[in-house]
Amino acid sequence: MPILIIILLLVTAIIFPKLIQYNRSQYREESGNEFIPTISKKKKFGEFLAFTYLEEYEIYRKLITNRKLLRGDQSAVTLELVMINEGGVYIFDVNNYKGIIEGDEAEESWKHTYKNKEQKLKNPFRVNEERIQLLKKIFPEIHESRMKSFVLFNNDCTLEIEQRDFEGGVMLKMKELIKYFNEEFLNSEKIFTKKEIDNLYEVIKKQTVQG
Repeated sequence: MPILIIILLLVTAIIFPKLIQYNRSQYREESGNEFIPTISKKKKFGEFLAFTYLEEYEIYRKLITNRKLLRGDQSAVTLELVMINEGGVYIFDVNNYKGIIEGDEAEESWKHTYKNKEQKLKNPFRVNEERIQLLKKIFPEIHESRMKSFVLFNNDCTLEIEQRDFEGGVMLKMKELIKYFNEEFLNSEKIFTKKEIDNLYEVIKKQTVQG
């Protein structure tokens, strides 16, 4: 019995803080994902963490997550996370890996090493480029310089990639998001009003389906 109590206490200590974070967030409303599937699936939990980091960004913005955008052949691409603010539309590829990440913008595949096991990853900037091209078809009036690609990794991985700011986008750890966007907001031209941000958000929601 004492062992069961200890296990129960440990599980509670691990899960309860996540439950509080989940209930305080707008993630469930935006994604449609319930708590247990969110914390039990590595990819979804990474999206949730990135979403909650961006919720701390105090400038007016709209967040979209877990939406499917149809290709011409009716297959779908998932918009993992999108943020719209006064400076533009930011499209995120979210990666929740531990271990070591190696790669370059020009390479077709990147390498992930964890516990002496290696696996290939499709270049996340190329994955994100398809999302951006599909969004451009919805918003042809938005200049491509205002649709910005971001590749996110969790805070526990090691990025053995010297360059972070590529021609095709920016690579960050999640903990770096708020600092980056606070600086970005100060230095970037403001092109969208709050009403326009709301309209863009609604159009994306109407043009996609929940994942």
